[in-house]
Amino acid sequence: MKISIGITTYNRKKYLLKLQQSLCMSQSIDSCNIRIYDDCSTEYTNIDLKQLFPTAVEIVRRTENMGADENLRQMYVDFLATGDDILVTMDSDLICRPDWINFTKQYFQHTDGILGLYNSAFHKAIAKPVIHNQEFLEKAHIGAAGSVLHRDVVYEVVSSVPPTIGYDWAWSSFLRRQGTRILVSKTSYVQHIGLLGYNCNGLSICEIGLNFFPISEVNKKFLDDFKQEALLLKASYLQKILKKAPR
Repeated sequence: MKISIGITTYNRKKYLLKLQQSLCMSQSIDSCNIRIYDDCSTEYTNIDLKQLFPTAVEIVRRTENMGADENLRQMYVDFLATGDDILVTMDSDLICRPDWINFTKQYFQHTDGILGLYNSAFHKAIAKPVIHNQEFLEKAHIGAAGSVLHRDVVYEVVSSVPPTIGYDWAWSSFLRRQGTRILVSKTSYVQHIGLLGYNCNGLSICEIGLNFFPISEVNKKFLDDFKQEALLLKASYLQKILKKAPR
């Protein structure tokens, strides 16, 4: 089972640096192929990405900004041109537990070709299957971040789901209609640390993975940074509100 770790990037260099540090601590990382799909970032160049990910087997830089959904879909297309069996999607603002690869290798064969390593608080469980004494959650939809897809599933998605806004929502719906179970680990093996992004504003909407145990000191520090950043953002927002309030 050859694993591709596909990292979609667009700016947000400070998060990408944290992902790199967290990812490189993963057990069995040398057994995976790291591939970068950059959506024409302005904060760094291909040379910067090669320095940050020296073991990456492929760095693809889009010639123009495609947007998150199209960059994701094109990554699926590019993946099908590789000889790898499994695609794991990592956003630039994720951190991961050191044991996520071993967990994936242990349980992925018991899925329908899709496994979520990110138990989002926004996506409710519709069932709770148990596989070899390990509890999983079945969900109707998942986001692409932290998703593990067999190449056959990637092919189905690319062949049947046209480009659209909310592409991961669209392919989740498609797979469900096909009768494919979308299983998610009850414990999040990756965690989201980006406050501002495509699906988050850091205030009323803030993505978080449930039951994430950082394990490493590096991850603990990054979670502390995340909490501090959230407090500063909320304080800044409150200050702006107070300035606008009538006196």
